[in-house]
Amino acid sequence: MPPPDFLIARYSQQPPSIRPHITLTFAQSTDAKIAAIPGKQLILSGNESMQMTHWLRSMHDAILVGIGTALNDDPQLNTRHLPPHSPPHNLPRPVILDSHLRLSTSCKLLNNFRAGSGRRPWVLSTPNQDPSWISRKEALKQAGANIIEIPSLNGISFSLNSSPLDRYALRSYFHSRSSAITPRS
Repeated sequence: MPPPDFLIARYSQQPPSIRPHITLTFAQSTDAKIAAIPGKQLILSGNESMQMTHWLRSMHDAILVGIGTALNDDPQLNTRHLPPHSPPHNLPRPVILDSHLRLSTSCKLLNNFRAGSGRRPWVLSTPNQDPSWISRKEALKQAGANIIEIPSLNGISFSLNSSPLDRYALRSYFHSRSSAITPRS
């Protein structure tokens, strides 16, 4: 199944921009829930919706999630629901906002990277001199994560006008809406 025509038209010819393109998506239950109880994944999408989501992912440079999603869902953040293709579909880079470095060293993102079936996850965190934070940083780096330290007074601060990832030339982010990440202009 090829990507839907409206996705090709929308994402194939993006003009250069100083600001990154951000696609925000979410699934919602009939009672307006976007998540289950903490620690429990809630499947809301059918096969067709999942495949369209994976087409959208393949059209972006990175997939952005918060640490809550990473811990609760242990996502793979890849394009595994797309049919095999030669050359392979674009595999976006996983980017996790994790100010306290709580990401597990045995999560699927790091396992996939070590197995060669996923890109190296980038973990955005606020610098800290606490010995336990430094230990977690080293453990995550040993497991394959790239830790990007972003100075901030209150967790990780993201702005659509200026991103801490600007220097990495990511032009587009895909974000499945979570309660912890809200774009600000």
